[in-house]
Formats: sequence, structure tokens, C-alpha cells
Amino acid sequence: MSYRWKLLCAWCALLALGFAVYAAGLSGYWVFDDFHNIVENSSLTEHSLDKAHIVALLTSSDAGILHRPLSTLSFYVDGYWFGLSPWAFKLTNILIHLAAGLCFAGMGRCLLGLYRRRYAPAWEPWRVDAIVLAATAVWLVHPLNLTAVLYVVQRETSLSALFSALAVWSYLWGRRRQLEGRSAAWILWGLTPFVILLGLACKENAALVPLLLGVIEFTLLRFEGRDGRVSRQLQAYFGVFLALPALLGLVLLLRGSPLLLGGYAIRDFGPTERFLTECRVLFSYLHWAAFPDLRQLGLYHDDVTVSRGLLEPWTTLPAVAGVLGLVAGAVWQRRRLPLLSFGILWFFAAHLMESSILPLELVFEHRNYVPLYGLLLGIAGTAGGIPLEGTRKRGLGLIAVLVVVLFAGLTALRASEWRSPLAFAVYEAGHHPGSSRAQYEVGSLYSAFVLDGQPQLAAQAEEAMLKARALDPGSISEDISLAMTFTHLKQDSKARAYLADAAERAAKDIPNAETQAALQTATTFDRSKEHLP
Repeated sequence: MSYRWKLLCAWCALLALGFAVYAAGLSGYWVFDDFHNIVENSSLTEHSLDKAHIVALLTSSDAGILHRPLSTLSFYVDGYWFGLSPWAFKLTNILIHLAAGLCFAGMGRCLLGLYRRRYAPAWEPWRVDAIVLAATAVWLVHPLNLTAVLYVVQRETSLSALFSALAVWSYLWGRRRQLEGRSAAWILWGLTPFVILLGLACKENAALVPLLLGVIEFTLLRFEGRDGRVSRQLQAYFGVFLALPALLGLVLLLRGSPLLLGGYAIRDFGPTERFLTECRVLFSYLHWAAFPDLRQLGLYHDDVTVSRGLLEPWTTLPAVAGVLGLVAGAVWQRRRLPLLSFGILWFFAAHLMESSILPLELVFEHRNYVPLYGLLLGIAGTAGGIPLEGTRKRGLGLIAVLVVVLFAGLTALRASEWRSPLAFAVYEAGHHPGSSRAQYEVGSLYSAFVLDGQPQLAAQAEEAMLKARALDPGSISEDISLAMTFTHLKQDSKARAYLADAAERAAKDIPNAETQAALQTATTFDRSKEHLP
């Protein structure tokens, strides 16, 4: 069998493995923001092609300043053909994930091809393919990517990542033509920005693509033209697409623009506290990337402690120092270890929007979708670039295979936890006992079973709801849910007691963001009981 056929078979096997590890989660139900963005979005269920409906559809999402119209359109297509079947939506997400993996692979192959041609001519041609295959294999089956696939609404993340990978790929294609002395302006100035716009129409993270291109140039291609000198055309390019937008964003931040910072009105932390906390969170992401512990992973991470100062908690100071040290080290070693420097700087650059000072929630695993690939490619490229022969080369390949198999098993196991609403809720609550959302979710499901004719589960519902209330004393939704449950059971004294507790706490506190999210769930769990196993 020829080398090309072997490579094709390897890629087909990898895609099949990537599909298989998520298949167990196809039977799962909607979770969290899926209800607000998909189930309760009336524009997705109105099958009309008149202009007013199309405009309403494309602007129906209130997530992000651009409304993410392409993502919403993809939800509409799924709903049109399959109705509000979570199975069909999740299947589409898996296929998008596989397509994104292929786009990242194409980007990585083009990048390493350019790097090899200019700075590593001793590399054999097969080495680039092996590095890209290894990095993509780990990325496709990594447990950290699960919420970007089985959490339906995070199609916004995977679609944006797909177009971001295509944008970087197109840029590298243009750079290769430029270095060969061929025309590339139409690619760099036309095609790449157009694909970035498509990514922005899925999720705003695609705005970071010019920064990621800057990382590639800074560490690997060095802004050089065909003559080996810094290209003035590239200087102009990054001035337009990176420096000017960055300057505009900085001005808006310094002026405290509500467009960027208005979300702090519903948070119990400020920009400085979020930055300090995110330094700790970034190290958690790195830890999960290397050692994905299913007991720590999950959809809900509202149990993370906010950093109120450099020593509150004490891990904040070393985390801040660690982030700054990794970035500084990557800059310092960019000529000696260019691929590793690329991976580290790509990781932090791709986190700049969601893991810095913008008033978003503190932790979500899907934020690693794009950062993780660059990090893996940098590590694989550094390890794969070491000249090895015989047994050592086979040993390195065996390690890569074992990592892929291990991560695939963990992801398949985790996907099985998403196979049904109750399984998902129970596992989430077990993995994150300090999460009020996770405890509320399992309480909601037990309450739904009670309303569906299983009154013996009322004790479990009450226990979970009381745990959630203890973790979030300002919340009133647990009491409201329990009042509904005991009213259904005709236990009026208990129902009145919980309503009285809710009224008392509501008079004292303004519900925070977590309480508002729980209230959203409270309005939907009764509807979901029809679909419980």
C-alpha cells in the first residue's frame, strides 16, 4: 500500500473514532442555555421565508453584539428538517466538530510546511504529516472539547472555530504564494478577511484571528518576505487588521464602554477580580489539557472562588506570575524553540477575549476549543521535530497512540454521562458538589419526575434543592420550585412555607446572575418532563 493510501486510511480511522466517542451522548437532552437560545426561540419553529421573518430569525439571538446569525441559521435548518429533536442537533454538532478538525489539520499542515521549507529543511516530508495527524487526533477526542460538541448551543463556538481555522489556512496559503513570488494580495486582503467575517457571524471569537496570525508571524514566519527581510506589505496588513482594531478596543475599555463592560452590572466581581481569577482558571485549563480528570470537568463551574486580591486565595499570586512567566518565556525562546513558543502564545492569545477582563462568566470548558489546537500542534511539532531513529521513533509514536486511546476512552465515558437528562444531572452534581447550578439541575429533574407521577422522588428533589439553596443563599428559585412540587402533591403547608422563605429572601437581596439562570431553568423543567426516560 502506498504512503498516500496509508495516510488516507489513518485519517478515515481517526474521523470514525472522533464520531464514535461522542455517539453515546446523542440521546441526551437540551441543557442550560439550549432552552433560551433554541427551544424557546419562536423564530426557529416558524417556517416562513418572508423578509420580516428572515430578519427576525437572523437577529433572534441575544448572545453577543452581532447576534451570531450564521449559528442561528444553522439551528433553523436543523429545526426545519428534524423539528426540535436534540438528537439531530447533536449529530450536526459532531459533524461540525469533525469538519473543524479537518480544517485545523489543513491549517497545521500548511503552517508546518512553510516552517519546514524556510527553517527546518532537514525534516522528512512524512514528519509534517505525522505531527499534524498526532495533534489533530488528540484534539478530536480530547475530553476538554466535549461541551463544545454535545452542548448544542456551543455550535456557535465550533462553527466560529471552523471559519477561524479556514481564515488562518487561507492566510498561510497567501503567504506561501507570496514567498514563491506569486500574487497573493487577493487572498490576504480579500479572502482571509471575508472568512473572518463568516466566523464573526457565528461567534465574536473570530475577531482574534488577526492576533493569532500575528503569533504565527512572530514565532515562525517572522514577517519576512521572499528576500528574507521584514515585509512592508505585512506591516501594513497587520496595521489595518490588528493594530487599529486593538487600538479601538483599548479606547473603549479605557472609557468604560457599556458595550464591553456593561455586563458587570449583574456580576459580583469587577474587572480586576476577573483578571486575577482568570489567571487561576487558565492554569486549570492547562491542567485539564494535560490531565483531564472527569471528576473536575463539567458544564457547571460556578463553584470557582473569585480572586479578591493577589493572596485571596493565595494561589492567585503564583497563577499571575505563572501566566506572565509562560508568556515571557515563550517570547524569549521563540528562536530556540519556535514551535513550542508558538503553541504557548497561541493558547493565551486565543483566550484573550473570554479569559481576560470582559464581564463574562468565569469558567467554561468550550473556551479551549481553539486555544487547545495551537497548544497541541506546538507540543507535537516540538517533540516530532527531534531527530530520532529506530526504537526511539517507534516509542514516540506509541506514546502518541496511547494518549489518543486514553483520551478517547475518557471522552466516550464522559459522553455517556450526557446520554439522558437524569444521568447528566446526577453526574454533574456528583462531580461538582459545590455548584449551586448542578444541585439545582438535579433537583429540577427529580421535581419533574414528581410532577410526572412519581411522588416517591419528592425527598430527593427537596434534598438537592436545599443543597443548591445553601450554596447560593441569595437565590429564591429553589423555594419556588419546591413550592410547585409540594403544591402538586397537595402538601399545602410545605408549599406555603417555601413560598414564605422565598418572599423573605427576595425582600432582602437582588437576585444575582446565578439566580437568574436558575429561574430560567425553573420555567423549562416542567416542559422537559415529557422527554424523560
